[in-house]
Amino acid sequence: MAQSRTKRLPPLPKSVHSHLGDIPVSLVDDLEEKKEALGMWEMAPRRISIHSKAAPEVQLQALYHEIVHVALMDSGVSNGLVKDAEEAVCDAVGTLLASMSLAGRLKLT
Repeated sequence: MAQSRTKRLPPLPKSVHSHLGDIPVSLVDDLEEKKEALGMWEMAPRRISIHSKAAPEVQLQALYHEIVHVALMDSGVSNGLVKDAEEAVCDAVGTLLASMSLAGRLKLT
């Protein structure tokens, strides 16, 4: 019997860990500052917002993308990157992490 391709994803975590303190994650209906965005990392309040109307797989990829922004910022690497390069790194690593997670090889806890 063929297995179903649809896999129920666990809910996004309410926060993610950083060595500078946990970062809240919330689903929002509108990312006011970035109308076309699927997610947003805000440095000053240190929070991640994910668009609630995106498909669950897209929310997961957006979360990982934003987590990579956190890692680049907290490590100081973002200081040496132009915005387009930082976005490309976040897209690449975020997509890889989401793919691993969807394949069951990486889990958010």
